[in-house]
Parts: sequence; structure tokens; C-alpha cells
Amino acid sequence: MNRKRLSPAPWQPSYERGARAKRLDALYKRLRSLLLHRRRYRSATCTAAELARELDVAAGDISEAVTAHTGQGFSRLLAELRVDDACRLLDDPACDRYTTEEIGLMTGFSSRQVFYKTFKQQKNTTPLRYRESRATRRATAKENPTETP
Repeated sequence: MNRKRLSPAPWQPSYERGARAKRLDALYKRLRSLLLHRRRYRSATCTAAELARELDVAAGDISEAVTAHTGQGFSRLLAELRVDDACRLLDDPACDRYTTEEIGLMTGFSSRQVFYKTFKQQKNTTPLRYRESRATRRATAKENPTETP
């Protein structure tokens, strides 16, 4: 099915380009809601094309909306959401029964290697070391309640 693009042609008047920015912003908000509230990022097969079908827009519009709003690509946004979710799970004592590999898979990473590489790039530590440092982060947070761990 050929979806209608949100982007106007470059020759269109500036008010059309302003309207395009508003449509992209609205699309980004819908996308973010879909990703966060339904936790769609947890699917290892989550793609811009799949979400575009759900939102009834062109796949290119998903990428364009993410880039316009965040300055980064769709894949990077997914990776950040997944790593943030993994950090919450690694910090949660109720999730201690899960291995770091299981947490990586639960948060949408396709393999342990991809999880560790992405986590290390974003947090400058491995998921295992992050989990092991939980006690230190909590003690620091109690000593300095205004700082975030």
C-alpha cells in the first residue's frame, strides 16, 4: 500500500513547510506514545516500517519525524529506549532472578552481543558492572538526595 508522505515538496510556500513541521511533531508524539506506553521497543523486530503501518504513514516519515525532533536516527532512539529500560530492570531487586542476557532480550535486543555493545556505548560500562554497582549508586543517592543516580 502506498502511503501519503507528510513532507511537502521543497518548492511549496513557507507556510506549507511550517505545517509540515507541525505534522512531523504530531507524528513524533504519536510514535513516542506507541513506543513508550505499549513498550513496542521491546520487540526485537520493531522497525520504522512496522510502526508506520500501525500509524498509517510512510516509513520515511517515521525516520524524518525522529530526526527532526531528536537529531538522531530511528535505530538510535530504539537503542536508547531499550538501554534505559534495561537500566531500570537491572536496578530493580525484583529482577535479580534474571541474567543480564535475559534482561537484554526482554528489552528488545536481538542478542547478548548487541545488548552489551550498545549498553557499553551508551553507559560506558557493561550491564553486569552496572548491576553490580547498584549498591554504590543507592548509597550515593541516599547521601545526596538532590542528585540523580
